[in-house]
Amino acid sequence: MLQLSLMFLGEENNFELSRLGACHHARWMARAIYCLKMVLLRNYFKLKSHEIKKYIQVSEFIGFVYLEPWYTASLAASAPNNDLNLLKKLHAYDKIDKAISEATLNKLGNHLWYLSPELSALSFFDSNISWSIKNKMVEALQKVPENEDDNPKKINSEELCISEISEKEMDYFIDKRSLNLFKRSNLNTTFSSFDSDWSKVTSYRESREKVKSLLIVNDCSERAVKVMEEYSNILTKDNEQRLYLLFNLLTNLKKNLLILIRKL
Repeated sequence: MLQLSLMFLGEENNFELSRLGACHHARWMARAIYCLKMVLLRNYFKLKSHEIKKYIQVSEFIGFVYLEPWYTASLAASAPNNDLNLLKKLHAYDKIDKAISEATLNKLGNHLWYLSPELSALSFFDSNISWSIKNKMVEALQKVPENEDDNPKKINSEELCISEISEKEMDYFIDKRSLNLFKRSNLNTTFSSFDSDWSKVTSYRESREKVKSLLIVNDCSERAVKVMEEYSNILTKDNEQRLYLLFNLLTNLKKNLLILIRKL
């Protein structure tokens, strides 16, 4: 997708295009690749003008908005700020394509996991956030939420005024509940008392290394779905046999996990 996007944006290279493949329902990336290829090879297809326009619209969105958040999605420390910056880009994209802006904002509004007070604390270890913002984040740790017992897994889109999103920084999403991340992950917070560059503080560096080891599982799950489907189709085309094989696979997996747990 990266090579195709560079070609779409005008960079000349010797990248060889392979033929169009199947679009898997669990992999939006396949659709992105499909659209980019259709645009790059549009002179070789008999397409109507409105079809070409739609492919170009999606390709522009991929090249100008989607690439960066996609390729940085696996970085745990950057996840909250990436979500915030993506919201800002989608909101600004209204000036280019209002329909895509509204549709994508509505979709992302259902997946604001990393902007919850607790997970927003990951941003303390994001090297792309300035120290001035991080100092504001430290001050925000004293904020008491309206309902102190409320600890949502994600922030609701209704709680976030999209029209004002361009004015927000990560400190807006931090409050007293953000400290839960440090407690759950056994991360040292003594670095927050230093006014100088935290990267020179041992406790900060140690906590940052722990956060770097965290895995973002969404993409791994999607890949697993695709691999399992392809594997089951290779074994048999009969649906009953496929279910039988998967049941036995899961049963054996459960047994192996129990054996491993007993050994630990």
